Amino acid sequence: MPGEPYSKELKEKARHLFLRGYANVQIARELGISSKATITNWSKDGKWEEQRDRYLSEVAEQTAEEFKASAEQFNKSKVGFLLKMYTDMVDNYQNGKLDFERLKCLKISTEIIENITAGLGKVMNLQSSGAAKEAKEFVEATTLSDDEISEIYG
Repeated sequence: MPGEPYSKELKEKARHLFLRGYANVQIARELGISSKATITNWSKDGKWEEQRDRYLSEVAEQTAEEFKASAEQFNKSKVGFLLKMYTDMVDNYQNGKLDFERLKCLKISTEIIENITAGLGKVMNLQSSGAAKEAKEFVEATTLSDDEISEIYG
């Protein structure tokens, strides 16, 4: 009904969506509110814009720190992995056992790591909070644990 007051719970849901970056029209549609003007009024009255700026800034900063830590861990794992692979190859060569399958694995692994590193470099240059989220997801999706690396390469 027109003029019917909205519950505090509904307004809080709208504020939550607003802070997460939803547009007023999306919020209205999502919550079944007939006019985006209602959301606009709530956001002005509650100073949601300022809250969103602070929230997004905090999220971007936190995500950037997590991404940096993940990238550093990835680099440490990468160096350790490649060093072990190269050491094994040298040992095998010196013992007269050149293992072409391991050599292929080393070559492929090196190429994969180079591609991931290039992708990390591109992602690290992005500045928006959305980019920070993408960066974090990228690192999580592409970083293998030491156990996974051992399982794959022995």
